[in-house]
Amino acid sequence: MTQNIDIRNNEDVVKEIREKIKKNPKYINPCCREFQEDIKNYKFENGNKFISWMQENGILVNPTNVERKIKYRTIKNKGCNNQREYRDLLARDEGYKDYAEYWKEWNWNHGIKSPMSENKDCSYYLGVYIGEDIAEPILIEIFGSVEKRMLKPNYPGYEYVVKGGYKIDVKTATFNKKLNNWTFAIRHNNTADYFLLLAFDSENKDLLHVLLIEKNEIVRQGTGAFGYVMEKFYKRESFSMSSNPRSPLHLIYFKKKYEWTDKLKCLKECHDKLKDKIDH
Repeated sequence: MTQNIDIRNNEDVVKEIREKIKKNPKYINPCCREFQEDIKNYKFENGNKFISWMQENGILVNPTNVERKIKYRTIKNKGCNNQREYRDLLARDEGYKDYAEYWKEWNWNHGIKSPMSENKDCSYYLGVYIGEDIAEPILIEIFGSVEKRMLKPNYPGYEYVVKGGYKIDVKTATFNKKLNNWTFAIRHNNTADYFLLLAFDSENKDLLHVLLIEKNEIVRQGTGAFGYVMEKFYKRESFSMSSNPRSPLHLIYFKKKYEWTDKLKCLKECHDKLKDKIDH
């Protein structure tokens, strides 16, 4: 009979669960009595959290990883190392220099975007033209200094190198009223050491939240029909933070560990710089 114990970092329990699944492949079925008993015995709140723990410890495969491997198998077969190279390859096949050139022309031809620095409705306007600019004083205050800023457009994986040699990927998002959330594009970026997330208001573009998350930090993420799992932060295509109190991805959950907004003294400088750029 399994005893009521704390199973975190318990190798014996990991082996025990592996054996149970090996003997009974239907063990993880929600209707399995032993599975339901172990949820209580191992002190999990529900089956989803038990499954998430199994995924973290390599007992079960995260279903999102399976889809990711299928996608990357196609990329590897084309001789590419990542999605960026694969997109560039497809664009070159159509006569473009790279995917960025193709995307720019597509948007211009469809009347969607004018040059980024002139178009404040452009989805990249806050991210590149403004976001990275106001990120510098924030990073200086958090890490002590900025050693290098990567000025090359589309630099792979990060925009800043700060004290200690840490690579920082700056991500921005404006509030989506329809979905009640901020969504940041992470794109499985394993190059950066930290992600600086800047969450803006959708109307006046005020900077509302500043979060700093280390790439290997275990953070909750949504996986649709599979529920919510705990995963290393960089192992996702995007990261959403909700303003809906009922959502497991509510911003309060992330503010407890990653929010810097109330600690920063440079926010007035950032707001002034932000207003100056938007007004002009």
